[in-house]
Amino acid sequence: MYTDWEKLDEADLITLIPGTKETLSWLRKNNFLKCLITSRHRDSLLNILDANDLIHEFEIITARQDCPYHKPDPRVFEHSLNGLRANGITKEQCIFVGDTPSDISAGKNAGIETLVVQTGPYLLKHVAEHPMSLGNILQSIDDMPLWIEEHHEAGLTVLPR
Repeated sequence: MYTDWEKLDEADLITLIPGTKETLSWLRKNNFLKCLITSRHRDSLLNILDANDLIHEFEIITARQDCPYHKPDPRVFEHSLNGLRANGITKEQCIFVGDTPSDISAGKNAGIETLVVQTGPYLLKHVAEHPMSLGNILQSIDDMPLWIEEHHEAGLTVLPR
């Protein structure tokens, strides 16, 4: 079933959430390393990223083949965190952005600052079972630069949006 789902996604290109490209560009221009963690097979993911001109936006990609664990297991971050450590970045310097209740559980159980965007299946009704600080719930990914500007301790190159 999973392989069929991936084929459907490739045949009918996934629509990006508004603000995705702009946010990824802002992060790149402000020298943030970006990781992508997915349960998709690498080839399927790379096809989607290529079709959306996004391959160059991620320095570290963790696909199905790279990690035997799946969210909400916090070990899902091991591959990406190893790559980040090789670049001098600690887990305490990371932000994880998810959009599902299992994302929230994984990030929090791994001890990583976790944000949730409400453009996925995580809704306010999930707060009771998967509590989040209201300040870490974003309406969409395009709210992330503002969140970072408000919470980041080092200087940023603030770019026009």
